[in-house]
Amino acid sequence: MADFLNADVTILRRVSVESTQQGDASEDGSVAMTGGQDIVRKQNSAHSGSPRTDPEYLVVEAKVSSRLADEHHFMEIRVALVGGPDAGKSTLLGRLAHGIADNGRGKARLNLLRHRHEISSGRTSSISHEIMGFTATGETVNYSTTNISSWQEVCESSAKVVTMLDTCGHPRFLKTTISGLTGHSPDYACLVVDSRMAGVNEMTKEHLALAVALGLPTFVVVTKMDVATRDQLKATVTALMALIRSTEPSCLPSDNSEVLQKFIPVIVHNEKDLTAIVRRFSDAAIIEETNTVTTPILLLSSVTGENVNLLERFLFLLPKPSLDIDSGSYQQEPACYQIEEIYSIPEIGTVVGGFLHAGRIEVYNKSTTTPMRSARNDNKHSDRHGDSGSSNNIRNMGLYLGPVDRDGSFIPVVVKSIHRQRMSMRSIDSGHTATLAIEGPGLGSLVKVRRGMVVLESDTDPRGTCCRKFEAIIQVLAHDGYFGLGFQGMIHCGSVHQEAKVVKIEVLPGFCHIEDDTFAVTVTATSAIAEGDESALDSVDDLGRPR
Repeated sequence: MADFLNADVTILRRVSVESTQQGDASEDGSVAMTGGQDIVRKQNSAHSGSPRTDPEYLVVEAKVSSRLADEHHFMEIRVALVGGPDAGKSTLLGRLAHGIADNGRGKARLNLLRHRHEISSGRTSSISHEIMGFTATGETVNYSTTNISSWQEVCESSAKVVTMLDTCGHPRFLKTTISGLTGHSPDYACLVVDSRMAGVNEMTKEHLALAVALGLPTFVVVTKMDVATRDQLKATVTALMALIRSTEPSCLPSDNSEVLQKFIPVIVHNEKDLTAIVRRFSDAAIIEETNTVTTPILLLSSVTGENVNLLERFLFLLPKPSLDIDSGSYQQEPACYQIEEIYSIPEIGTVVGGFLHAGRIEVYNKSTTTPMRSARNDNKHSDRHGDSGSSNNIRNMGLYLGPVDRDGSFIPVVVKSIHRQRMSMRSIDSGHTATLAIEGPGLGSLVKVRRGMVVLESDTDPRGTCCRKFEAIIQVLAHDGYFGLGFQGMIHCGSVHQEAKVVKIEVLPGFCHIEDDTFAVTVTATSAIAEGDESALDSVDDLGRPR
């Protein structure tokens, strides 16, 4: 049936049971629907013809997922590893991506560190990317797999790819961590905690608060079980569970009577627990029905490999949040691509890396044309970039890059090539991260590409609207100084980092409460207007919504 429906089936559990007298399973095998799951009961062929009176049956729990139409279009989820310094984030990532057991002195992380000072100090100061894959049956694909030596081979052999972002744990590089969480669009956050801490440190609390404030589903991994004492491990897990229970979701209730969801920590002991825990962790319907969010806690060791298989299985079962692969609404919207990184490659030109929030982008085909559209401030850009004939040819493609100046203007561009996870692609869909080689009038010389710019399908798309003043809902997580009129702070808005000043504050009645802690003040409905400097060209909607 799966082959006929172009689907893949993964067996999660098998349980042998004896047939009952209620006739719940027929002798020829039947399919029963229980709680929305297909439970297939088959008579065990090993006992056919057996003199036993009560034959045994096999209860199978299976995961059914549709196959992707294009063999190169794999499903991808992005997981950001956060946590305090020396928690073991880079070592854990090295263990997952390279399959190398650590020696207790950082051997597994050597392939991830990008700078000499990172190798000498063992502390990450930049955002590193690594991937691992899974086949349709849940088998792990990484560099330790036979005949796998590149990202391209991992992607070609996988039905699902997990992109892991290694962030910085030291307080000195907190800005870089925030940049990774806001600009690289992760789907999940993995909070890594050292089991020897016998508690939780301030950076662990800070990173958890950031992940929750950004609305990222967060699970916890406790590392270094091989060197922690029983008392240390117990104290760490107890403190973690207390911290998770006391954490409140960062959201503004639409009604005073609406109850905020609660976080419930659950320790994963074996594979039998995983399926139910993943549902309670990621299924929006179950979360809305129970009004609780399960926070999984996995305890493992990157040296001995204890419970690493549980984490791999957990990553395999995680779904892609808010994305319909077949025909989602995001794919039907006009294209909106956010630029996170910029490269200049000889003989190729400008290459941008980023995330496609909506729509579909294809490589430009010179043999096809689309109706001509005029860009914003078209006359100004024709004079500025010279040859209007070349600009008109490019405009036929219908993609626009901007804002390129303080007036929020866009210029037409074409996509010469697309690479996703270092694989050449003809197109990308919403939810994909990829690099685009783009070409446009004056690009690289007169027009400077910056982080936070967007590529849109239409120059009149409201998602490209720019502003220097905007209203924001401010939730104060922790602040020991003055916050009021004239307060200046850094806004992390997607890939944009911009200083802004508060020029007006209005506190709405009925939404404020103060915790017992002196500085843990939560203002859940404070309306403020922030004014940036002349270089502030933040987009609104998905790209400009203050987080």
